[in-house]
Amino acid sequence: MNDITEHNAQEGKPKRTRIPLSILFMTSVTLILLLFLTAVDVKTTSDVQKVSKDPVEIVRLYDYKSKMVAYFCIILIAFMSSAALITYNRYENNLERTVEERTAKLTEVMRLNQDIIRNSPVGILTIDQDGEIEYANPAMRDIAGVKSENDLLGLNVLKLESTNEAGLVGYFTMGLGGRSFEVDDITYTSHTSGKKSIRHYRGVPLYDDKKEVKSLLLLIEDVTEKKKAEEETRWIINGASTPMFVIDTDHRIRFWNKAMEELTGLKQENMLATRDQWKAFYDDYMPTLSDLLIDGKFDDIAKLYDKSAKSKLISGAYEAETWLNEGIRYLTLTAAPIYDPQGMIVAVVESVKDITDVALSEERYRNIVENANDLIMILNVRGSIVFANNKIEDLLGFRIADLIGEDFRNLVQPDDRDRVMEALLHSYQMNIPLRNFEVRFMKKDGTVSFGEMSSGYMKHGENITGIQLIIRDVTEHKMADELRKKQINDLKDLGQKKDDFMSIAAHEMETPLMSIINAPNSMLDDANLTAEQKHNLKAILSDGHKLRIIIDRILTESRLKADKIN
Repeated sequence: MNDITEHNAQEGKPKRTRIPLSILFMTSVTLILLLFLTAVDVKTTSDVQKVSKDPVEIVRLYDYKSKMVAYFCIILIAFMSSAALITYNRYENNLERTVEERTAKLTEVMRLNQDIIRNSPVGILTIDQDGEIEYANPAMRDIAGVKSENDLLGLNVLKLESTNEAGLVGYFTMGLGGRSFEVDDITYTSHTSGKKSIRHYRGVPLYDDKKEVKSLLLLIEDVTEKKKAEEETRWIINGASTPMFVIDTDHRIRFWNKAMEELTGLKQENMLATRDQWKAFYDDYMPTLSDLLIDGKFDDIAKLYDKSAKSKLISGAYEAETWLNEGIRYLTLTAAPIYDPQGMIVAVVESVKDITDVALSEERYRNIVENANDLIMILNVRGSIVFANNKIEDLLGFRIADLIGEDFRNLVQPDDRDRVMEALLHSYQMNIPLRNFEVRFMKKDGTVSFGEMSSGYMKHGENITGIQLIIRDVTEHKMADELRKKQINDLKDLGQKKDDFMSIAAHEMETPLMSIINAPNSMLDDANLTAEQKHNLKAILSDGHKLRIIIDRILTESRLKADKIN
């Protein structure tokens, strides 16, 4: 295990960089030579003339200048050496502080890593290239059922009969070859203690500085109790008469019992491990009560369901009631969280109860129907009206008592009756509900009302005993749509009239405009015109040409619009 932290320590160690003193030295020598050459050079002609007659003076002059250059070089070298030494000492001190700080941080990280590994509830092993166990943490001692983790050190996992029987040797070889792996639900019998357990394995290769695999890190989780609890839960849920399902925190279905199959027609084998729980309730995707509970979107529960509240019996659970499938079924739902020992939600179980028949028969649910925003009607198999809520008076103007026993077709606009009855008959024969079918209805005052109709069926056993209709009033929407279309057409007509007027006006103005332009042209040739008269004629001619350009643009735009319309 120390190899893991040593490898990380080497990566974090700062590299020591030397100051390029050789470059500094060469620069100093070059500068000194340049100064020397400059000093000994006799710069002006007058200097040469002064010393050329006396050789002794020449020698003395050169000796003086040489000494000055030497003194200057010594001072310069001393100064630059001191500066270099000070800079180097500062760098050395800064480097030592940086190394100490990074070493302290790295030591703390290594200590934390060792504490995490030592105290991890997951078993941790490291295996060398020969397959021998180099390190085992205390959790691995409990998983293997041995007295001390040292009892596992030195065992060769590639040669153990237990690892071979569990089918793990191939995975270990893969990991030592440089490939990570993960494998679930391995039934394993400990080589040292004989303890049986169900394990989850995850393998991660560890590399050295040469990027070669030096060992394999194994993370081993004992899921025996978890699997046992899941099996007990599966047995309880599958045996329950109440439809229910369980999803995990990834919104995947873990359990889908037989009663849920019967209620929804969705088979267990097709639902497990999917996120398709919404298909039991909706035609298009919408989150279920359990999805909202997993995501903690408690405010959305009240928006999505007709009635909802926290459960008074189950902590953290929510209950809801609503019409689903376009008002065909009335369901009560209860979603309750499942917690792990640390108090974290690991799953949610949702139970479903279809109380449609009760909702339509009991007074409590009759009030729901009566206060619905849509017209709800029930027909018998002959098409006679046996029930209608109060919305019938608002939508069509009839009293409920006047319509009970009447043929539903009498409420439909005559031109739509055949189409509506064919659709209902086809829906009845194919057992396929209608969805948002547009219908025109005759109101009591003889006017027409527009509606969108959805249908469902009431059954006693396998026999259909009635047809349930949900009708939404869309008259205002239709009228607004018709008005909008009329306004658009009126605007188009108005725009066309404007374009026609502009085109005619432009054509009518074109001929007299040519006369206005040609007259000044011919008059400008008159030699008797004064300068002011010529200026005025040119102004008229210029304005005429500008007006001609505007008329040409209007005609061009008119032709383009006409071509676009055609």
